[in-house]
Amino acid sequence: ELYKPTMADLGLRFYQLENLVEEFFPKLDIHFKALGFQTSMYSSSWFLTMFTSTLPLCISFRIMDTFLTDGVEVIFRIGLALLEHSYDQLMQLDLEDMT
Repeated sequence: ELYKPTMADLGLRFYQLENLVEEFFPKLDIHFKALGFQTSMYSSSWFLTMFTSTLPLCISFRIMDTFLTDGVEVIFRIGLALLEHSYDQLMQLDLEDMT
């Protein structure tokens, strides 16, 4: 349903990711909410393009392969890893710098 024309599952995926960020990175979640930086603002391209718009193509190919074997869970795992990797930088940014 995620990749059908209505994108019916996209809102659900944002909600799931938001809860994962809240669970694993509570300070980052508070920071995002204080800035009004919504999950959809940073993750829509992750779900819709499987990182092809944000990561080098050679890495995106590996992600697509993993997506075909593991499903949408891989997008959550990689997204959380990117947030963890960029945590300190993200905590220093304001809304203008994030967009």
